[in-house]
Amino acid sequence: MSLRLARLLGPAISFAAALVLVGCSSLGGGQLTSMPDANAGQYGTGTIKVGLITRDLRDELADGAPDSAFLAAQLDAETLANSPITLITRRYDGTAASFKAAEDDLIKADVKLVIGAGDAAASLSLAGELGRKGVPVMSLGNGSDPKVNLYAFGMSGEIEASLMADEMRRRHYRSVVLVSNPAGTSGVFASQLATAITAVKIGVTPVNGADPNAAAKKIAGLADSGQFPSAIVVIGSPASAQTLM
Repeated sequence: MSLRLARLLGPAISFAAALVLVGCSSLGGGQLTSMPDANAGQYGTGTIKVGLITRDLRDELADGAPDSAFLAAQLDAETLANSPITLITRRYDGTAASFKAAEDDLIKADVKLVIGAGDAAASLSLAGELGRKGVPVMSLGNGSDPKVNLYAFGMSGEIEASLMADEMRRRHYRSVVLVSNPAGTSGVFASQLATAITAVKIGVTPVNGADPNAAAKKIAGLADSGQFPSAIVVIGSPASAQTLM
């Protein structure tokens, strides 16, 4: 990527970081809203066009809501409004036909950078089509191949856990209640987060979140005994978090 292009796309790369943390992190906040068009969206009015192509999945490590990438774009709308970027979003359903349609839309839009999903095969396919045209592809996964303009922006669980714990330290949290389902896909990340929080000398009280109602009673019991955490961290879907709260 040329130095000039890197300077032009600096805000886009910053947005990619926000997309990782907001769209995929268990600490992502904001109001859940639905897109008028389930498969497409556009944010900002800048002259630099950035494409986002995603296949949203419902799992406990994502925010669990359909259109999570679109949600991330909405949450970061203020940043986009004050940047030279127009973000063009397209979603595919996992089929080759829908992926090709989304890809063709971004090509027609003359995007200067594409942020791909964590799907390594999809990102490689994008790089094969767009990379040879000189358009960098930034994958939210860990796969990269600079020879075809494919760059990785994936974040390991350990790194994300460390960043989250450091933010808690910066906010002077004394203790947190960590709610997760040990039998769910979030179990590994919950363990990594607990380790990272303990490392910055913040107390951690783990609560089994398999049954949100039972978890709520457990947390209420802590309050009744005079234990008031600085925060309750829920690693799970919005539905389970809503029930818990």
